[in-house]
Amino acid sequence: MDILQTIGYSLLFSAIIWIVAKRRFLLILGGVGIFDLFINFYSINVNIPFFRFFFSSKLSPFPFFPWSLFFILGVFSAKYLRKFNPSVFIFSIFLSLIQFFISGYSFERIADIGKVLILLQLSQLYLNKIPPFMEKFMRASRESLFLYVSHIMIVYGSVLSKGLSFYVGENLNFIEFFTLFLLILIPLYIITYFINLLREENFTLFLLGKNSLYLIFLIEFFRRKW
Repeated sequence: MDILQTIGYSLLFSAIIWIVAKRRFLLILGGVGIFDLFINFYSINVNIPFFRFFFSSKLSPFPFFPWSLFFILGVFSAKYLRKFNPSVFIFSIFLSLIQFFISGYSFERIADIGKVLILLQLSQLYLNKIPPFMEKFMRASRESLFLYVSHIMIVYGSVLSKGLSFYVGENLNFIEFFTLFLLILIPLYIITYFINLLREENFTLFLLGKNSLYLIFLIEFFRRKW
């Protein structure tokens, strides 16, 4: 289970909750978040092969438990932390520093929560107004999930093709790395710009394109000779 699968399962899980228990949506998500915190400190052994990947950090670097906690943190932040809050900012600093006083993997993850909240609070404090000349550049940031997923597939491959790491290797000098970085960045930015533009101006066509792309990957997934 990679981080993308954790994101996917988190979205799917939250969508199901929203459909079947809309009024208790935040309550259930909060309960899962508390369970995430528990798993962060105390591991659970699961014998069912499929669900082992949801719990085991030995089988997966980003198992659903506890990494779905950051998805849930995002949901609650969108609901309750829409403006800069000095108290939350101070609390976030405290959380981010905890790993310097208490060592261990579990406390590093708690510190990560603080770091994420610090970035959120600073963004709310200083980036609440977009300068006109930055508007075009900001289009790409509105499609951040697409950027993240696409760069993973370009670098490491997908069901459609092998990634760049297969063809060029993983040990590059600075000139090679920077050249490759630009060759990926510029086309991705242009594509992402027009994706966001299409989303805003013709949402129906945007959905058609997105779902067609999903269908292509799904077909190739089942056609692949594993």
